[in-house]
Amino acid sequence: MFGILALLVVLDLIIPAKYDRLPWDGIGGFGAVYGFVSCVLIIVVAKALGNALLFRPEDYYDE
Repeated sequence: MFGILALLVVLDLIIPAKYDRLPWDGIGGFGAVYGFVSCVLIIVVAKALGNALLFRPEDYYDE
């Protein structure tokens, strides 16, 4: 699966897009990089919110 994904990114770099709606659509592999960065950002924000709002110390109920 990762091999196929890497092949698609390489083909996106080699073969230019025929129709670009936005200037960054023409950059090869932009969708893959944007999706990966977005996914990592969602995970980091979710973990930060979980630690800030949901995390309680071990002795929370012993007080």
